[in-house]
Amino acid sequence: MPASGSRIVYETARTERRVFATRVLKEMSNVLGKPKSVEDQDVVQYLPGAFPEAQTEFYRLLCIKGGRKMNRIFCLLISTLFSLNALQDAPQPAILSKNNILERTISGSEEHSYRVALAAGEYARLTVQQRGVDIAIQILDQAGEVVAEFDSEARRNGTEQVEIVAPEKPIDWQIRIRPRYPKFPAGRYEVRVQEIRDATAGDRSAFEAQRLNSQAGQRIDAGNYDEALQLSSRSVEEAEKAFGPADARLCPFLEQLGSTQRRKGQYLQGEQTFQRLLALAEKEAGRESQLALRGIRGLSDLYINTGDYGKAEPLIQEQMAIIEKTLGSDHPAVIAALGASAVLHQHRQDMVRALAERERALAIAEKALDSKDFTGIATIANLGDHYSQMGDFVRARALMERALALAESRYGPNHPLLASTL
Repeated sequence: MPASGSRIVYETARTERRVFATRVLKEMSNVLGKPKSVEDQDVVQYLPGAFPEAQTEFYRLLCIKGGRKMNRIFCLLISTLFSLNALQDAPQPAILSKNNILERTISGSEEHSYRVALAAGEYARLTVQQRGVDIAIQILDQAGEVVAEFDSEARRNGTEQVEIVAPEKPIDWQIRIRPRYPKFPAGRYEVRVQEIRDATAGDRSAFEAQRLNSQAGQRIDAGNYDEALQLSSRSVEEAEKAFGPADARLCPFLEQLGSTQRRKGQYLQGEQTFQRLLALAEKEAGRESQLALRGIRGLSDLYINTGDYGKAEPLIQEQMAIIEKTLGSDHPAVIAALGASAVLHQHRQDMVRALAERERALAIAEKALDSKDFTGIATIANLGDHYSQMGDFVRARALMERALALAESRYGPNHPLLASTL
């Protein structure tokens, strides 16, 4: 049996391995005419972790003479063997306990996993100190599903706060840490559990707000804006229960709600949401803070969408100034500001200046972002559209086809976000 430290990986992978085995055995039944099931086959040995015995069984199955009909299960068997080998070699998540400090280097597409075991109804607060790298943190349940995400600190040096709550039964939460920008240089981080205690009603509401906000983001990625709007609204309600209506900790939830309202064409509601966010952020951290930037960016995007360029222009300029001062002129956050500024200059027929902004945005994206990052895909598409408006259809077509291929690869052919590249 796996060691206790590998329980999350073991439980998560167990379902996937059972599916493999069931499919293999079903195909064998069709080919050989013998009723078989996962429960009555030697193949089941690999489900509880008896890897060597399981490999022997799968290699034996590959030698069964079933004629050409056996070809259709060959790939399933080989895939399962690869799965077994990978599971044996995969590192197991380290266990985090109170006051235990772990420090590691991370870069590129690396992901580091940890476990936090909580008794029923317990609360845990973790801090992740970023040292030269901006990281994103995901919380996964025992089925491997992402439950919540934390990424509030955009600077490469700063602290991420993570708060999690167990349901009404014990649970092992998995903490997954990865670089926010995979092409940036390597950096270090320090993770520690600051406290574990019984959860309060406020703790439970705060974690529920995070869970709903994460689900809303997933619905946006899937193009389901109706459900995203419902989930975003509920996340704000839960956050208000946890923190009250005038707390700056509402800002991330208000940002998601305002963005979803903008996508749904609810511009008045979106404007009110972003104005509320900005007021809370200014009171807490000042106008030039990362927190206030959320509201400024949201309002400028909304005004661009509604064609109110007079209101958008000073906000775009302010947004750019804050980003360059706090994050640097080549930070990926600059991409959105450049895009908004380019739309403004296109509207004024200053196509040369807009082109320079589009090209600068793409250069930053290619240096920092994964090829399937939506921001990068949209940047390629926007530059292609700009060339089209300038009459350079050869360059426009190459860029639009590149953006479309990347978008379809990530989202599929029918996602609403593909409309920007068609």
